[in-house]
Amino acid sequence: MSQSGYACSIEDLPDVTFSTNLKITKDIYCLGLFINIAATGPCRLYVTDFTTNPRVSNPFFESYYIEEFEIPPEQIFQIDVYQEKLQVLINDYERRYKEPLFEQDARPPFRISDKMCILRATVVLKKFNNVLEGRAKSIRLINKEELLDNENLQTLYANICKLPKEYLKENLTRARNVIPERHLGPILPSFERRSPRINEHSEVNVKVDTESVIHDSQPRETYVKTEEATENMIPDTLFPNDYSNTAQQSLDADTFQQEDEAEPENANSHHATYLQQPHSQKAYYSLKQLNDYHSYGIDNEVYRVKGKILGCNPSDWSQICIKKYEHEAEKNKIVLSDPYIRSMEIILCDQIPLNGQEEILLDSDNSITIVLDQAQVSQALNIEAIELAYTKIPDLNKKSFTNEVVEFELYKKLVNINTNNQFLIWTARNISFDAIMK
Repeated sequence: MSQSGYACSIEDLPDVTFSTNLKITKDIYCLGLFINIAATGPCRLYVTDFTTNPRVSNPFFESYYIEEFEIPPEQIFQIDVYQEKLQVLINDYERRYKEPLFEQDARPPFRISDKMCILRATVVLKKFNNVLEGRAKSIRLINKEELLDNENLQTLYANICKLPKEYLKENLTRARNVIPERHLGPILPSFERRSPRINEHSEVNVKVDTESVIHDSQPRETYVKTEEATENMIPDTLFPNDYSNTAQQSLDADTFQQEDEAEPENANSHHATYLQQPHSQKAYYSLKQLNDYHSYGIDNEVYRVKGKILGCNPSDWSQICIKKYEHEAEKNKIVLSDPYIRSMEIILCDQIPLNGQEEILLDSDNSITIVLDQAQVSQALNIEAIELAYTKIPDLNKKSFTNEVVEFELYKKLVNINTNNQFLIWTARNISFDAIMK
């Protein structure tokens, strides 16, 4: 059974429960914020109409920013879009505006808020981990001449016109194309009031503004908060077998914020302005994202993640520092080698079980294996000589990995399998066993 779609704001989206098989379809008029494209399964489109609904608030997200304007998680709605439907939107945008929706050399998630995409999203409501989400039936761009009597769309136009002047000025040409004159007209005079000093340096200002748009359109990183265990974590309502759907998969980035490197004091002004934004510059990725990125090969990037450690291999710490039997040719006998540190694996999961008895099925959506080589293990043990491991390891055998959520900085590297073949792994930097074991 289904309920036909009708226009609805984010704040008016109804809840979805187990008690009914009713499929609820809604039309949402919204501004596109960013897109995360997954290697498998649906892509994630994140939108807002600037109205608030606690049901859509994702515990993995923090606020999204347009200039200094904050869009909190309870105003951000996730829509799962399969590739073919997303491609229709991409093609329509490129045909209409003669430019790509996002740059080819940019990495997901792709920030599209600067493209000022005003959308009509027809979605079937669904739920995952007690977060209200949508599955796209269709996504299309809105023309400013249509639906002039639609109250939700007119409210969206009005809210967009309340965004920071810098954002609207940088996108003024696009704004004229997508926002009706009755909303945009009253604020246009404020854009034209410029001081003589600004006019004297208009060429410089245009260059800086252009660089800012390019910079903002290619976010390098986004962040996701690791979800704490709650009693409200529930399966995907209505579509439990449809596909693996998690907020972690973006920035899911389910990805939000861009992270910028610190710039010197004489850096370009648009960088200085960006660094002054009042939000955390730290970025976190989901493990689903990292497993998707694995196929991209070496990229010399560091990815911050959060999760719980489920275990390690070898699990017996006495097997970390060992000796092996070797053949001594001169004496023609078998002898024990000098001690050496073995490499090890750490299994990390960002799907938190509700209790100690619950079993979690590990897969590429929620877990990753971190491989530490001999040097990294020695560094994590905080020992300068291998022999010191013998005094350190007995203490570790009395401990266990912390049950708290921990942070890792992961990156990809190649390891040799044999003389002709290499294997791509995830590894970590700056690990301390003292910090992650209690």
